[in-house]
Amino acid sequence: MNTKENEWNCKDIIALNKKERFVTFNENFESAPWKLYTYDNVFDGDDPQEEVYKKSAYDIVEMVIEGYNGTIFAYG
Repeated sequence: MNTKENEWNCKDIIALNKKERFVTFNENFESAPWKLYTYDNVFDGDDPQEEVYKKSAYDIVEMVIEGYNGTIFAYG
């Protein structure tokens, strides 16, 4: 969290499980149940760029070089 969020005592509404590749989300931390979303890969801000590339884009880039179509969609 940034400085202002820490000053305001904000709480995380997102939790990552990189091993099981899911994200849990709760916009109303106190009363609503957590929502779970599963992905092919999950990364946080501490993951090095090389790891993100190797796990999510490398194979697609190699296939494109061989002449196949490829799409990489990243959000966040």
